[in-house]
Amino acid sequence: MTSHAKHAPPTAGDIAYETFYSAALGGLVIALFFLVVDLLMGRPLYTPSLLGSVLFFGADPAQVEGINLTGMALFTVLHLGGFGILGLVSTYLVRFLEERTGGGFFVPAFVLFLLVEGGFLVLDLFIGVGSILGQGMVLAANALVAVTITIFLRQAHDSSEGESQRRAEAAGAA
Repeated sequence: MTSHAKHAPPTAGDIAYETFYSAALGGLVIALFFLVVDLLMGRPLYTPSLLGSVLFFGADPAQVEGINLTGMALFTVLHLGGFGILGLVSTYLVRFLEERTGGGFFVPAFVLFLLVEGGFLVLDLFIGVGSILGQGMVLAANALVAVTITIFLRQAHDSSEGESQRRAEAAGAA
């Protein structure tokens, strides 16, 4: 395993790649998690519909029962944007923490979890859906997001460091 104590400076391409895939993986993990939960509860697509109905139409979370496709679509757009921002922040945060901690996995994953969970808790202060979704479910989903993004970014960093070393060796041999 490559030591992460010192990274080569990332290129704009590295940042774009890591941001896009961090966002995509994080958003996909949480969406699939709640799709499975919703299916097991016999209410497919309930979670994005609930969130969209509350956020965009001011519905009382306790009163939302059916599926609101417009609310779900609007929430999906917001979800994509939010995870885009999370992907960018994660890209820089994990690089920063890898350099400060010598490349350990736990610290970046834990800090990323705190960031994701904190973001949800702040949002929940305004919309109050945490008790309906279940705090345990939200914690589990956010932990999966943090672990998934951290694993991806560490592998991406290992790959880019290996490529940088190969280029340096090829330039030295020439």
